Amino acid sequence: MAWDEIKSNSGNLTPGTDGKTLDGINAKTIITMSENLKSNKHKYQALRRVEIPKSNKPQEKRPLSIASPRDKIIQQAFKRVFEIIFEGVSTVKEVNEDTFKATVPGLGDKWRRKNKFFIKKWILKRIFNKNSHGFRSDRSVHTCLKSMKTTWKEISWIINIDIRKAFDSINQNILFNTVEQHIGDQRTVEELRKMTKVGIIGKDGIWKNTNVGTAQGSILSPLLFNVFMTRLDDFVDQLSIKYEKPGGKKISNTEFRSKTWTTKKSSKRELMKLRLTERNLMYKV
Repeated sequence: MAWDEIKSNSGNLTPGTDGKTLDGINAKTIITMSENLKSNKHKYQALRRVEIPKSNKPQEKRPLSIASPRDKIIQQAFKRVFEIIFEGVSTVKEVNEDTFKATVPGLGDKWRRKNKFFIKKWILKRIFNKNSHGFRSDRSVHTCLKSMKTTWKEISWIINIDIRKAFDSINQNILFNTVEQHIGDQRTVEELRKMTKVGIIGKDGIWKNTNVGTAQGSILSPLLFNVFMTRLDDFVDQLSIKYEKPGGKKISNTEFRSKTWTTKKSSKRELMKLRLTERNLMYKV
């Protein structure tokens, strides 16, 4: 199934360091890979580093790491399992209007359609933060804008932060510790470590370690980045709870208001002094 999901992607037909491509994979190869994984015998290949033009700045280039076709299939299989764990599993149920109104609103957790009411019930609780929209299935810029429109109240500031070389700078110890908190199978975590630390072979043919970050171009990297960022998302959520009243209203900062009022009064005094000075000068003239 993992092979079937990625075989049509044009980028996945690019050869890795072993020179092989996905179109050379058959059922017998996949069975052998499965048996090697179960017996802990699969050997991951080093990634091949290439540089491609940036979409928004064609004159500049960004690095891309290409895995071997067999490793890509394993990455996709891991992604399928990890998405279930971190995205959660839910069912949709039609309810009456009273139950619908009593349900706490959240993005995608309840909706109305043609005078019918629906709510989402979680079978396996979602780990990813509800306010996270990047690199996620069924999430996009559009779901982010919808969330802003329906749940944001009394917003005064929006902070735009760009994480430079986000994938390349991930602390792997924090990443693996976060994975271990939610996945009890130690063998799965160890396989993840092995595929993350295979190293990269650049254009010069020199091997470099990958003890920091996750490879750009890896099937798993976007999902692992979200796993890494979940701690920050949850921390910001807790700050929001701390500084908001029930109903979404902000808790006023008395010290800030006092300083603001003092500043306003001082400004008025200075303005009055300036006007008096101007008036006295006019009379002198």
